[in-house]
This record gives sequence, structure tokens and C-alpha cells, in this order.
Amino acid sequence: MTLRIQTFYPEAGLFLNTNHTSSDLEELKRLISSDMFLGFRVRIVDDNGGVMFAPPVRERASNLSVSDIAQMLGVLIINDPKKFFEINGDDEDA
Repeated sequence: MTLRIQTFYPEAGLFLNTNHTSSDLEELKRLISSDMFLGFRVRIVDDNGGVMFAPPVRERASNLSVSDIAQMLGVLIINDPKKFFEINGDDEDA
């Protein structure tokens, strides 16, 4: 079974998947307890969307940056559009 970390998106009122997945619940719990997730409402769900773990939000001392959010989501920040197409292919309509 694949477990996934989700984060709450208040403007939409729902949880969105991050790119952090594992079959090991304890591994994801350790990741959620890291500073990377400070200030975010997160939970771990199974393949069926069942909540396996939902810790309380831990306060953050500083404001979130774009890189903080990208790291929490497990995505890259690409400032160069040419680099984006090198990674994702040349089809601009894709």
C-alpha cells in the first residue's frame, strides 16, 4: 500500500497531495515531524484516502517562502522556462 502526505489548501477547503510517498508509515511520520513541514496542516493518507495520521499544526517562527512551499510539496522551482521544457519535453501545449 502506498501512503502519501497531503497538505491542506485553505483557499480551496481541501487537502492536496504532495510528492512525498512511501509504504512505510513511520518514515512519513518522521518526515512530517521535520522542520520542512512547520506551519503546514498535513496528514498521511492511504490509497483509498483513509487518514492514517494527522498531527496538529506546528507553529512556524518565520513567513513561508516559495522555496519552503516547494520543498514541502516535493517539487522543483524552475526559474528558466527553457529548463522547464528540457525537463518536461518540448511540447509547450502539454
